[in-house]
Amino acid sequence: FLEHPGIDIRGIVRSMYVNLRSGGYVQGASTITQQLAKNVYLSRQKTITRKLKEMAMSVLLEFKFSKDQILEKYLNEVYFGQSGNIAVHGVSEAAKFYYNKNLDELTIAEQAMLAGIVRGPFYFSPFRHYERAKGRQEIVLSKMFEAGVITDSQYKQAKAERIKFARVSLVQNRAPYFTDMVQAQLLKDLPEQEVLGAGFTIFSTLDTYYQAQAEKAVANGVANLEKRLKAIVAKKPKPKPKKGAPPEAAPAPEPEQRMMQGVFVAVDPGSGHLLALVGGRSYEESTYNRALLMRRQIGSLIKPFVYLSALIYGRNPDGTPINAISKFEDKPFTYEFDEKTWSPRNYEDGFAGIVTLRYALANSINTVAAQVAIATGLDKLVSVAKSAGIETNLRALPSLALGAVELPPMEVATAYTTLANFGLKRELTSTLAVVGEDGRSVARYQSREERALPPEETSNIVQIMTSVLDIGSARGARGAGFFWPAAGKTGTTNEFRDAWFAGFTKKMVGIAWVGFDHDDEVVRTSRKALKLSGATGALPVWTDFMIAAHRNQEFQALPYPDGMLRTLEVDLISGKRANYRCMGDGVMEETFTYRNVPSEECN
Repeated sequence: FLEHPGIDIRGIVRSMYVNLRSGGYVQGASTITQQLAKNVYLSRQKTITRKLKEMAMSVLLEFKFSKDQILEKYLNEVYFGQSGNIAVHGVSEAAKFYYNKNLDELTIAEQAMLAGIVRGPFYFSPFRHYERAKGRQEIVLSKMFEAGVITDSQYKQAKAERIKFARVSLVQNRAPYFTDMVQAQLLKDLPEQEVLGAGFTIFSTLDTYYQAQAEKAVANGVANLEKRLKAIVAKKPKPKPKKGAPPEAAPAPEPEQRMMQGVFVAVDPGSGHLLALVGGRSYEESTYNRALLMRRQIGSLIKPFVYLSALIYGRNPDGTPINAISKFEDKPFTYEFDEKTWSPRNYEDGFAGIVTLRYALANSINTVAAQVAIATGLDKLVSVAKSAGIETNLRALPSLALGAVELPPMEVATAYTTLANFGLKRELTSTLAVVGEDGRSVARYQSREERALPPEETSNIVQIMTSVLDIGSARGARGAGFFWPAAGKTGTTNEFRDAWFAGFTKKMVGIAWVGFDHDDEVVRTSRKALKLSGATGALPVWTDFMIAAHRNQEFQALPYPDGMLRTLEVDLISGKRANYRCMGDGVMEETFTYRNVPSEECN
C-alpha cells in the first residue's frame, strides 16, 4: 500500500492467472485505494468498464491525497457487517457496534480484532465464528509485532486478552413492514428452514431515509384525519330534549372512534427497487402488513388504464383516433347488460356537459370513464391493465371502469411503475442478494423487465395525467408546496371506504392508501363525516413524503422517450389544428402521439 501508485500491476497479473486456471473468480487484486474508489464513487458491477474506471480513479486519488489520507478515508468507509438490516461502515461505527466503545477507548486486542474482520465480516464474525475471528486477530497481532508497531509484551498481553463484545444494535426495528416483504420474497425462492435458520445475511433495497419519511407521512396523515373527525363530531349539535321529557341521568356517550390505517409504497422506477414500504401506522399495534396482504377496491386509480386503452384502440365518431381533446358528454348514463342496468354516478353528483378526455381524467368524471371503457371494449381495458402488471383476475364488467376490483397495494405499485416507465414493466424487488455464513452468494436478484405497453400512447396518457396534479383532483399537492413535474391519480371508493393516491416523478413512484380495516356502523359514520377521499385522505400522505424525498434537489422533467409525442396549438371547438382563421380563447397547446394528432386545420 505504501509503495504502489494506486494499482498493483503484479497482483492484477497474478489474479488473472489464478482466475483463468480455476475457470471462475477466485482471487482479486484490488488495492485499498481501488476499494475506496469502488465503495465511494462507483457501482459494484463486475464489468471491465467499471474495473477500468476504478483503476483510473485510484491513480487520481493517489495524486490528490496522501497515503495517510487515503487510509483514513478507507477506514471510515469500509464495511464491518450488519446491525439488523443496516450496514455497519467505518471503524468508529464498528467500535460502537462490537464493543459499545469510542474508537480511542479500544485496546490493542480490540483494534486487531476489527482489522481482522475487514477481510470477511461474515466469515470472521466474532458473534458467529469466534474461533475464526480469534485466529485472524492473532495473525494481525503477529504482523503488528513483526512490523514493530507493538512491543513483545504488548503482543503477548493482547493475544491473551479476553475481549468482551457488546453487539450494540445500531437500529431498533426501523423497517419491520419492509422486513416482512423481504422475508416473503425469500420464502418464495428458498426453503423455509434455510430462510429462518441459516444465518443468511440479506442485502435489501431499503433506503432508511425514505423509509423514515414514509412512516412519518403515514403517521401524520392518519393522525390529522382523526383529529378532523374528532372536531367534526364535537361540532355536531346535540339534540334538544323534547318538551316535558324527563332529564337524562347521564349524557349519551360519544360514538366510539376506530383507528385509521395507512399504507405507503415507494419504488425507484428506473430499477424496480422498493425503497420504502409501510404496511400500517404502527407495527407494534398491528403486524398485519396491509401493503402485502390487504385487498381493497382501487376506485379511480383504474382510469388511466381506461383512457390508455382508448388511446390505443378507440375511435371518435368520425373514425379518427381518440386523443386528449376528444369530446365526451358528462351526463346521466345507463348501461344494460345481462338483463341488468348499471348507472354510474359522479363523486359530486353533478354533470359538466361536454368535456375533453384530459378534463375528464383530471377531474375524475365517472360517467365519461364508463362510456369510454364500454365504447372501447371492456376486454381491451382488461388486457391493458393486465399488461401493466395487475395479476388479479379482472372481469370485463362495466363497473371495472370505475375500479370495482380489489387489489393489493403492491399490484397497484407495479402497474403505476409501468406507467412511470412509459410502458416498460419492471418486476419489483426488495432484495439484492443473499449471502451465506461462509460469505458466498446464495442468491442474487435483478429486476426483470419487458415491453408491456406501447411507448407512444403510454407517454401520452402520462402527459395527460400531469393535469391531475396541475389542475385536477390532486391540485392540493401543488398548494401544499410540491412542485416537481409529476403525474398521478386520486382514487375514492363507494361510501368513502378507501382513499388512494398513486403518482410518480422521474425518480420515485409513490402509492398511498388511507382507510379503516373494518366496515361497521361506527366506521361508516366516520367515513361519511370525513368525506374520506383520495384528495383529502391519501394525497396529503403522498405529498408529505414526496416533498421530503425531493428536498434540496433540482427539478427533473418526466423522462418521456424521444420522438413519442408532439405538442401543437389546436382549436378546442373544432378539434382541428389552429391557424390564423381560429385564433382566440378556444385555442390552446395540446400533446398528441404522431398517430392521433389532428390532421386538418381550421377552415
